[in-house]
Amino acid sequence: MRSKPDLEIDVAWTSSRFLELADLLGFDPHEALDQLSRIKG
Repeated sequence: MRSKPDLEIDVAWTSSRFLELADLLGFDPHEALDQLSRIKG
């Protein structure tokens, strides 16, 4: 099991990659994150 700080870094990295990707694909990242959080529960 990885330490919590590593996990937080992963999440931050993934989020920033996601925002970049959203931007590239031309959709609103905030809207997308909203959808994502709804899916997750």
